[in-house]
Amino acid sequence: PSASSLAKPVPRPFFVVDLANPGHLTSCLNHFKLMIGATDDNWDAAFCQNWSAPDMVDCILSYAATKIVKLLLSDADAIRKIKADSSGKAARQTLLLAYMYAQVEGTSLEAIRRKLTSSPSPIASSRTARWVKRNPLATILILSAAVAEAAVVSAPDEARMVRDVVVSELSRVPILKRYPKISAGVAGAVAVSSFLYSELSHASRCQSRAQALCENVRIVPYRSEIEKVVEQAFPMSEPVDSIRTMYIGNSAHQKLELLAGLLEVLGFEDVCVFGDCFDEVVPLDPAVFPGAIKTFAKEVCRNDLLNVGRLHFFFPDTRIALDLNTDKVLKEARFDRHFVRDIVWSRHQLQDLAERRFRAAQIMAMQSENARELAKSNTPMRSFKELFEKVRTEDLSSCLSKIHTPRELMIMMTEVIMRMEQHTGDDEFAIAGPDLELAVQRAFEQAV
Repeated sequence: PSASSLAKPVPRPFFVVDLANPGHLTSCLNHFKLMIGATDDNWDAAFCQNWSAPDMVDCILSYAATKIVKLLLSDADAIRKIKADSSGKAARQTLLLAYMYAQVEGTSLEAIRRKLTSSPSPIASSRTARWVKRNPLATILILSAAVAEAAVVSAPDEARMVRDVVVSELSRVPILKRYPKISAGVAGAVAVSSFLYSELSHASRCQSRAQALCENVRIVPYRSEIEKVVEQAFPMSEPVDSIRTMYIGNSAHQKLELLAGLLEVLGFEDVCVFGDCFDEVVPLDPAVFPGAIKTFAKEVCRNDLLNVGRLHFFFPDTRIALDLNTDKVLKEARFDRHFVRDIVWSRHQLQDLAERRFRAAQIMAMQSENARELAKSNTPMRSFKELFEKVRTEDLSSCLSKIHTPRELMIMMTEVIMRMEQHTGDDEFAIAGPDLELAVQRAFEQAV
């Protein structure tokens, strides 16, 4: 290799968030329904009233956090990159994202917490200091006991002399001299009560802080374990609003920017979000909830969200049908700055797509278990047009002109292949005009 090629930096990968991943959005929306107290009967109206762009971004963060947790569990180098951040911000942000958004089992989160909070992590270094500051009385008692034990071991004579002096001085107090056991019991009870009160009060404050931090997250369940994470990672003097602003974000744009910063520490170039098949998500089914998919699309089309870049959302209808051409949406989305358009497929594009898909299907068939039999028969690959030998050219063009999306084309071709399979072994059978018309009609009926 040349010197110039060696000097060329290796491009970093993009972190892909796939909102079309089966089950992810359905899980998020089902918990959102539970949080707003909606039912199947009023879901459409309740969703339109309560859904917002931050909720949409929370769905993105949930997918990203789940993927980051799996990455950290499988890649020790990723853990090293997080702990290499001397400020500790990357570790704190990772823990918060994991416990607030990740849809994984608790054992995985606990494993991540142990890895990120073990020495020499910046988080672990200040934990003991905060406990000492929070429990001064317990610290004094522990240190006194440790010093006394060390004195007894190292200098028993001097320790015995000090003990006699202390006992002599305490015996001068009348109540201690008269009731030594009761006095010792009262002192011990006060010390224990003080310790318990301090611990319970601290636990209550940690719970309140954790709940306040997660109060706006409505797409995943609240985990009580996050209370321990907040207590371990942040001092009590740090306000919840400050933690949210610095590590999670408030607005949609801020949340995605902070996520991109964490991914950069992990070695990624940036975050890239893909969303498709929204109409296949049960809570967004346009046939059952016609308003939900429109509200969902409107909250995506916001300037602060689209400003992030590398967001690719594909919706199943036109901008007009989704009510995205109203003055309010146009003002909030700023379509003059962002590339948002209707995808229109021409007849020639769809025919070329069908030709390539049909050829690819035949190649996959030749690579299957029956490859040897197909190779022996020397069956040539058929073209897309050869399927419609008995269909007039103008009729084929007319039918394909009625198809407008790849989904409709897929349904039409499925009907055509099923019709052919019903006549397997009949060499004289071929798709005729009525068969093609019926396939197009089925595409219209089944496509949303």
